[in-house]
Amino acid sequence: MRQANLITLLLLGIVGCGGHASPPSHAEGSASSAPSSEAPAPSASAAGNAMPQLFAGLLPDNPKLVEVAAAIAHQGDGAARVQAGSKLLSMASSLEGTDFLERHRAEVKAKSQSRGKILSDADLELELQSLQTERLTPIILAMAELGTDPIVDRALDQAGNKTVPIERRKLYVDLLKRDVRPDDAARQARLTPLVADMERIESAKTTAPDQVTDVQAVIVGIQADLRQCVDKALAKHQNLDVKGFLEIKPAEDGSVAEVHAIDIAPPELAQCAEKSAKKARFAKTVPPAKPKTLRLPVNFKTIPGATP
Repeated sequence: MRQANLITLLLLGIVGCGGHASPPSHAEGSASSAPSSEAPAPSASAAGNAMPQLFAGLLPDNPKLVEVAAAIAHQGDGAARVQAGSKLLSMASSLEGTDFLERHRAEVKAKSQSRGKILSDADLELELQSLQTERLTPIILAMAELGTDPIVDRALDQAGNKTVPIERRKLYVDLLKRDVRPDDAARQARLTPLVADMERIESAKTTAPDQVTDVQAVIVGIQADLRQCVDKALAKHQNLDVKGFLEIKPAEDGSVAEVHAIDIAPPELAQCAEKSAKKARFAKTVPPAKPKTLRLPVNFKTIPGATP
């Protein structure tokens, strides 16, 4: 029993949770004097004695939070796991709300400005969500160690919430894959489509082509036709000054669904440019990603005496 208590205290010493853990006394011995053979599992009374110290390690800024939760899951009874799970759920709730975003908004903005980068409102929100997920990750991983029913139910809600960032939803799905029992038909029915959704998203990440490269290839592909359109227009209109763009909307299969010539004149040039753009071919879009509309500038001006 004394050896088991020593192991628990050593774990808390590694955790280093704000001075809650105290080093082992001389009566218990030091780490160097412990036997090299694997220690026996702690008895029920030893585990019970260790619980208050382990619970003291359930802190959001504890770098060993996951290990503490694993120790509670291994050494504690059902009531201890539920209590620990409740504490972790409360920690997660305090971080998942909009209050967290508002508390750190000025901090993230200032840090970005110190690096010489001015964030747009949209980019600032993404940075805040990324920070929020970073802070939540160890808590979610710790909850996975306990896997209580309230934890599983919250994970199902969060994983299915499309407003939650993808990386955070994936953490919750991984928790569910670990903690939902195979014989739990109701929760398995909710989990199955969530797993399929994450698999589609991961597939899109790994198979979708680089968008910039795709757009460059499309531009190169229609340049010759656009040049012919300009040549035809110059044959009728010697003085042209065009500052417009082609708005090209791809379909999921890579063809062009819609194209509009905006601020391009004369009309025959606009019609010819639209016809050329309709020939463009993009890479196929892998769901759940959506095709993005391309706005291609068409700017040129006739210079007297210059060779067309």
